[in-house]
Amino acid sequence: MSRDELIELILAQIEQLAQLKADNEALRLKLEKGKKPPTSSSNSSQPPSRDQKRSLPSDRRKGRHGPPAGHPRHERQFVANPDHIVEVKAETCSHCHTDLRSAEGVLRDVNQITELCRLPRWK
Repeated sequence: MSRDELIELILAQIEQLAQLKADNEALRLKLEKGKKPPTSSSNSSQPPSRDQKRSLPSDRRKGRHGPPAGHPRHERQFVANPDHIVEVKAETCSHCHTDLRSAEGVLRDVNQITELCRLPRWK
């Protein structure tokens, strides 16, 4: 290509670039003009329960339930002679499925369920 042809090519590309920029700006304005705010109960007939929830601050922590740390426990005492005893032993290992029926077990937890009987209603 000669020097004059290169100059003509560059000038044509500059014109094309200017035209593309103008078209881009026109489309951007058209898009912004057509945008609507999101619908909410204040600008439409939708109920407030359908509104978007506001974002909570990230530093907000949920409160801890129960007594404060270090508080002494208050539990019921175990009954000396319970009416019914159920011994629960593992039959197989949950990881390797080894038979544990003949293996000696270790007491891990004791649980007591107290049921109150329903009293008859007095008339």
